[in-house]
Amino acid sequence: MSGIETPMFLASEGRRIFAVWHQPAADAGKVTDTAFVFCPPFAEEEKCCHRAFVDMARKLCSRGHPVLRIQYRGCGDSEGDFGDFSCADWEQDINNALAFLRRQGRPRLGLLGLRLGASLAGRVAESTGDVQNLILWEPIVNGRQYMSLNLRRKLLRRMLTDKEGGESPPASQATMTDGRTGIDFEGYWISAEMQTQIGEIDLIADAKRFRGEVLLTQISSQSSPGKTIRSLEDRYASAGASVAVEAVVEQPIWNLLDLFHPTQLIDSTIDWMLARNRCVVER
Repeated sequence: MSGIETPMFLASEGRRIFAVWHQPAADAGKVTDTAFVFCPPFAEEEKCCHRAFVDMARKLCSRGHPVLRIQYRGCGDSEGDFGDFSCADWEQDINNALAFLRRQGRPRLGLLGLRLGASLAGRVAESTGDVQNLILWEPIVNGRQYMSLNLRRKLLRRMLTDKEGGESPPASQATMTDGRTGIDFEGYWISAEMQTQIGEIDLIADAKRFRGEVLLTQISSQSSPGKTIRSLEDRYASAGASVAVEAVVEQPIWNLLDLFHPTQLIDSTIDWMLARNRCVVER
């Protein structure tokens, strides 16, 4: 038994965001102090990683950790239209989820994020004073590169699917009926404001003040951490954080449509918590 799972809506800046509240079962033994908010990735990547987040939440909950999985405004079952919100809005959703945990009497708070969700979690952790545990799975370190790569992939897919001899229009700006401009990205309308804010993400250049426990996880075919993740490690360490880096050889769960259980990713995260963070009750 992994615990009690309660679907709910939380208030966030005049809208409701959908969440699932994982509470350890009464017979699970001691409930640990640390409760986590899970921060999902961007657009279609959220769908692909949904099962991995569920698996991780249940694993943590079975070990005594309450977990709150959220969907940002404009995403999934949350209220609002995707194109109406920006990174700043979603960071506020994370803050409001943390406020919910505080109301539950949780003295220790943690954030776990994947890809863009990891980037947002890292930024929120810098602005709050009571997040002690930060787990970043394959964070988007440079937002400008991330947007450029995704737009190139979109253009390539359009070129491959167009009829032979036809012209493939570029991945250009679109205009909504209300006059706002943005990009239609695989069915997700990304506003100009969202494009700008993603492009401004630079986790290595950003000042670091976080001094809690940090796990940076690289998810790739490489068994050794790359230069980028090592540079991010140095930035956190220089601020006084206790940092661990893991290179997990795992499939890119944010791009997989088939059901896939990232066992190695989840187990390595739990192992870090046992060995370094000591916030998991071993059963």
